[in-house]
Amino acid sequence: MKTLEIIKDAVPHARRESALWNTADPQVRFYDLAQQDRRAAAIGISLQRFAITRREEVRAALDLVAASRPAALRVSSNLSNVSGFQEIVAFALERKLVSISDAPTYVAAGGLLSYGPDLTEVLDRTVSYVDRILRGAKPRDLPVEQASKYEMVLNAKTARAIAFNPPQSFMLRVNRTIE
Repeated sequence: MKTLEIIKDAVPHARRESALWNTADPQVRFYDLAQQDRRAAAIGISLQRFAITRREEVRAALDLVAASRPAALRVSSNLSNVSGFQEIVAFALERKLVSISDAPTYVAAGGLLSYGPDLTEVLDRTVSYVDRILRGAKPRDLPVEQASKYEMVLNAKTARAIAFNPPQSFMLRVNRTIE
């Protein structure tokens, strides 16, 4: 849901956003789509979702996105195993779409933005859990933790290629820029 706000901050005139996601991913059951729709409507964005479950469906989904003419494109990290992101990145670049994913690998593949948990912190926490378990702690006794540090990454080369020129207030929120 934070990505909706990021899109609205990056592209204040955005009224329509398309989202690509893999409905075959078991994590989908945790998504609250109705809440996402309510949040999008509250900030003046019409959100359309397009499902991709296999590599062969990427082109058709992108054709539907093109027909919907969004101001922004959200790319779920659960597509990396289906698409590898390259075709989606090329599509967004060609149409000069602001695109965001929760996967930093999307930005590394040429996507514009990613926003998600700081993977270094997540790895550190994981190592801490493994250490405690190896020292005798029972996994069921360990607390469940959520990521506490999030990171926004911007691909500067892509930003230049699509003439992305967001408000300065948006740029102050970017934690890391890559070329």
